[in-house]
Amino acid sequence: MNADHSGAVSHSTLGGAMDRRRRNGLAIIAVVIFVAALAALGAIGTDVGLKDASTTTTSISSVPVIVNPYAAEEARNVLAAQKDVNAQLPTTEGAPAPSLPSRQYRVPLAAHQVVGFVPYYELTNIGSEDLAPFTDLVYYDLAATKSGTLVEAGPSSGGWTALQNGGAAALVSTGHAEGDRVLLSVFSESQSVLGPLSANASVTGPRLAGELATLLARYGFDGVDLDLEGGAASDRAGFVKFVAAFSSRLTAIDGSGTIMLNTYPQSAEDPTGFLDVQALAPYVDQLFVMAYDMERDSQIPSANAPLTGADLSDASALATYDHAGLGPKTILGVPFYGYDFPAAGPKPGTAATAQPYAVTYDQVAVSEADDGHKPLWDPVTDTAYTVFRLVRQWHQTWYDDPVSIALKTALAAQFKVAGVGAWEIGMVATQPEMISALAGGSRVVKLPLARQP
Repeated sequence: MNADHSGAVSHSTLGGAMDRRRRNGLAIIAVVIFVAALAALGAIGTDVGLKDASTTTTSISSVPVIVNPYAAEEARNVLAAQKDVNAQLPTTEGAPAPSLPSRQYRVPLAAHQVVGFVPYYELTNIGSEDLAPFTDLVYYDLAATKSGTLVEAGPSSGGWTALQNGGAAALVSTGHAEGDRVLLSVFSESQSVLGPLSANASVTGPRLAGELATLLARYGFDGVDLDLEGGAASDRAGFVKFVAAFSSRLTAIDGSGTIMLNTYPQSAEDPTGFLDVQALAPYVDQLFVMAYDMERDSQIPSANAPLTGADLSDASALATYDHAGLGPKTILGVPFYGYDFPAAGPKPGTAATAQPYAVTYDQVAVSEADDGHKPLWDPVTDTAYTVFRLVRQWHQTWYDDPVSIALKTALAAQFKVAGVGAWEIGMVATQPEMISALAGGSRVVKLPLARQP
């Protein structure tokens, strides 16, 4: 969750996250061609889709077609989610994006959790009125060291400094007044940190738990969010041991605290990735699935967090977590940001001409209002985008809006997972409809606090 202090923020650095999180699937167009051929031959039914190479395959003329065993379930739940949202979704590419009325859902969704991340550098931009729709707030972040201590000085110490200066005190007190649990996040995505943490789990896990337990008690936090974003498969088993040791020690010190672990959307089906979520699940209370930066291709403008219609999407992530038996602990993370792509032209599929850069939803909404940029709709991924020219350069900005956030919330309800959460609240400071869409038109689940206000 590194911060881009120009205003756009993502959990991971923008450059390497995509390679780490994308499944090893075939190109969409190739799969469509082969699926069509097989369907014509009657070799397979309609449950053929995109999946990684670890799943069942069918072949014709020695060319493998990757079969998605969850395709029917994904399609059924996506359709149900589309019906739940009180908007007429366009079916034509580039049609005007639909708007969301005040009654955002045709029928209120089941009560669920709503998690919101609050980075230390956004504390002054978050008002108490923004916190009531949430059940959990996450103060982000403190940085971990390779020995299991916390960074207290230097470039990565912003969260520590703000905490020591009282920056989180108002968040904790205001959150508690609204009945929200407030968690303390610890972060690293550095292999030089995560490798030693995993290799020396029996020492580093309890040490980090002890340091955080002291802060939980001192500042009134209700638990911990572990945002430890590794990429090395060699650390897979060691990281499970680390989390187990961390959990055991924290529970021994403070049994009332919640432990939330941030995970990748493909982790439930990836047997070789850094996060063995099935082995990790017994040691944590929640799995926050960072379902964004999923289909961001620097060469082709594309959706940041497709609901469906891509080799990695909200639907595919929820299906795999559900089938792994992790649904009751799963929080579907959604983005309050997107990406602007300098592009060769205005049509989807046109090549990008430079690296994309992150933009918040608030920035997108302001540009639409001030500059007249028209929001358009992509019916393949159920996300919004806009196109415009600036100094002879075409731009395509792909992002999530209130309708796509509502669709994601409805999809989470269809899969009956614990709830949804957003990275991050400050990105929609002047656009409350984004936050209200997370609640699903019903009362959110306010869980017991570890610390009483």
